[in-house]
Amino acid sequence: MSSGFGELILQAQQLVSAGDLAGAQRLLADALAEVDPRPDHASPELADAAGLQARVLVALGEPHSARGWAAFAYAASTRLHGRSDERTIAAAATLAAVLHRVGSDARAARLYSEVILELTAHDGPESLRVLAAHADLATVEYARGQCGQARERLQDAWELHREVYGDGHPSGIKMLARLGAMQRDCGRFSEAQDTLALARDLARQHLDTADPLARQVTTLARSAADPEHVCADDRPPRDPTPVVPAARTASPEEGPPDPPAWPAAPADQTYPPTVPGQRLPHESGPVAYPSESSGDPWPAEPRPDPHPETGPGPAGYAEAEGVYRVGDPDPSRLLPVVVPRPQPSPRNRTLPLVVAGVAVVLLGAVAVVAGVAGVDRGDPPPASPGRTPAQPRP
Repeated sequence: MSSGFGELILQAQQLVSAGDLAGAQRLLADALAEVDPRPDHASPELADAAGLQARVLVALGEPHSARGWAAFAYAASTRLHGRSDERTIAAAATLAAVLHRVGSDARAARLYSEVILELTAHDGPESLRVLAAHADLATVEYARGQCGQARERLQDAWELHREVYGDGHPSGIKMLARLGAMQRDCGRFSEAQDTLALARDLARQHLDTADPLARQVTTLARSAADPEHVCADDRPPRDPTPVVPAARTASPEEGPPDPPAWPAAPADQTYPPTVPGQRLPHESGPVAYPSESSGDPWPAEPRPDPHPETGPGPAGYAEAEGVYRVGDPDPSRLLPVVVPRPQPSPRNRTLPLVVAGVAVVLLGAVAVVAGVAGVDRGDPPPASPGRTPAQPRP
């Protein structure tokens, strides 16, 4: 099976090189019709064939048909080779392109970001593949409405590309044409005109007239802006207030225009209408607010004390059965909140002295009892060594 897929991939690549994309798609479709659809059971050759089929379908304009094979190839390559392998990076780029074409731009942006990181680790930040991935990510950001970020990324990529590889490289010309189209769709017509004019000049100098890229740049420069495109970062304000200029300006002799008069109010209603319960200024002058002596009907609410005193509890408060208050909480030195900590019980310093006195009394009593017992027995004291006891006299 492995050798068969290897030969099949070579034949499909030859058809693609010859321009027969439909033939390559049919060849791969017949071979992939009976394979196991689980990526965990895929071989390296099967993953490569699935990735090639996805790229061919994208080139044929069938991104929805390519989505399944692109996801299969990426999952199988990740399991077989790891995320940092060249084959996995290529599969991730293919899947990101497919997702962008089917409208899944959020996931496509994440995949392009991963591709940029891996390619930068492999090739460096100035490589052609890294700059191309930046341009693809800018296209996805532009589709998501992040136009300012997309234009900035694409302009930085083109400037670095121009500095490293010169003005005549086809990738740089393509980036410049994309940037001009973005600027035109975002309403930056003067910048877009200069950018597209530079892209046409570079294509005329460095590309053949029959080159497809040269024709694309010419067509893009002559196209109109997309009327349905709205930048997410440059949206107009909602419900803007129209400013209507005056039809005639009054002369200095006429003076300033009269202010608009209030419309006539009904007899039983004042105009302008007031809010119920609204305090209005008194006609005779400002009215002082009632003081404490006059009895304020709206007394100010007492503000809570930020450092209330702690204690056993408010008066009249009864603790629930089985609940015991340990003591005042001790603020922790490491946390800004109050952490209750058990208070150490006070030490009784007189207890050691009492114990020592009792021990002395007991020892003295034992010594007295032992002495009295020895006297009652009448035992002679022991003789010292080296001396004979004295004989009693007759």
